[in-house]
Amino acid sequence: MYCKNFILFFIFFLSSLFYNVEAETVEVDITFTLHLFDDDKGIDLVGTPVQIFEDDVLRKKLFTGEKGITKFYCKIDKQYKIKFPPQNNYVEKLIIIDARNIDLQNWKYKKTPQVSLKYDVDVRLLMQNGECKDFSFLKEEPVMYLKYDTEYDDFHDFSTNILAEKIKGERKKKC
Repeated sequence: MYCKNFILFFIFFLSSLFYNVEAETVEVDITFTLHLFDDDKGIDLVGTPVQIFEDDVLRKKLFTGEKGITKFYCKIDKQYKIKFPPQNNYVEKLIIIDARNIDLQNWKYKKTPQVSLKYDVDVRLLMQNGECKDFSFLKEEPVMYLKYDTEYDDFHDFSTNILAEKIKGERKKKC
């Protein structure tokens, strides 16, 4: 019996030497750097609140620092809503980042055990100029919908130009 077990172990050991084991991704760090600014005034927005919702649960409240920048770290298999609540007469905006469909077995980094991805996102906040302008749709409609696209093996913005046209229309209104 002992000899039989030894022979089985030896065969297993030899077969593992010839088997080509590839590294696979086990850890993914995704960092989003958000830059908030007022394009009309040409200024960075320092001290602006940012709310991070993970799968619809408020997880963090951040504030922009120097140069209107804040960072947050994203986990795979999660969806994030980043809200910029109204403050100082700026209208509320929403961004969605969806990292739920990253397939670690089939993505371009599948042979890399540790992957660190960094993304910069510019966010232009709008002033509520005039009471007749209605930007309330921005509370629910994301100005950016970043989703991991398996076709391109990267995040892609799936928002539409329809929202940009709605924003332009409201900004053009004369009150």
